[in-house]
Amino acid sequence: FVGTQDSDGRFRALVPPIHECWRVVVAIPNFSLHTAKARACLSSEIPRTDSIFNTSRLPFLLEGLRTGDSDYLTLGCQDRLHQSQRAGLIPGFYQVMEAASKAGAAASYLSGAGPTMAAFVDMRQGVSSGAQVADAMDRAFQAAGVTSTTLVLEVDQAGLQVMELEPEGQIARG
Repeated sequence: FVGTQDSDGRFRALVPPIHECWRVVVAIPNFSLHTAKARACLSSEIPRTDSIFNTSRLPFLLEGLRTGDSDYLTLGCQDRLHQSQRAGLIPGFYQVMEAASKAGAAASYLSGAGPTMAAFVDMRQGVSSGAQVADAMDRAFQAAGVTSTTLVLEVDQAGLQVMELEPEGQIARG
């Protein structure tokens, strides 16, 4: 899902197609990381080279997701805008990313502001590939003294769905 707001105030959303091969492994550490703290790590100014670096990778991320091309996905997930700045807030950050990669993930990344870490896994590598990456990420967190919960998730192919709800007093009851 990619969203933005137009200059006239309207919200726009795109749901790019995602190849059926992808699963997302998440490793959820047992601690909280407040968004305000994670944002405070970020510089208020972005170097032009870092902005160009990230922006130039977005088409590769989208194409890798669409086609199932793991090389494009790997390139598309590279980041210079927030992950290294937030790494110090998450014990084992780099070790978890490296463990995911060594276990066969196409790419690993910090999910949003964190502390959840995530990785894309190509299920064409075998049904156990997601479990292998999840186990590796969990072990890396354990080595850093952090317990975590890992899940292998299917990607939602339906995308954003907007439902209009009736006000409480207007709900028909059977």
